[in-house]
Amino acid sequence: MSSSIVQNTPNKIVGSTMKLFYAFGIAQGFIIFVFLFINDFKVEISFNATDILSFIIPSFLLVSIFLGKFLFKKNISEIKKTETLSKKLGSYQTAFIIQAAIAEGVTILAIIIYGQNVNLLFLAVSLVSLLYYLTLKPSKEKIINDLQLNIEERQSLNLGKI
Repeated sequence: MSSSIVQNTPNKIVGSTMKLFYAFGIAQGFIIFVFLFINDFKVEISFNATDILSFIIPSFLLVSIFLGKFLFKKNISEIKKTETLSKKLGSYQTAFIIQAAIAEGVTILAIIIYGQNVNLLFLAVSLVSLLYYLTLKPSKEKIINDLQLNIEERQSLNLGKI
């Protein structure tokens, strides 16, 4: 039985895996519109002081943004110490997925709560979370800047040689 090591090429990291994960996150936005159509746009934004979720869900949004950025930066600082570009790209992919999953989690939670309460406040939170998620779009330039790749690594990344 032979085992093969799967190489993390730039096209695989940026072109397929991360962009596919990113596309699934954007698909969540369509869920918002489905809920709107189901409810015939007859909903109101209300901030009910007695509803604890009116405080918790927006707080989750803020915490998720700061936590995602913090964990991403922490992981990136550890990645820079890695010697090979292949390992850097694999670790970068993991850091991206963690950050994106945190943002997606709040979006999904807010949509679920909206489905139960039919309060546009939760839909607005999911929309803000989705807009934040859109800023996370992966690209080669972003990887180069985040990892502060040297000239040799940049050439390998652009040529697909790892």
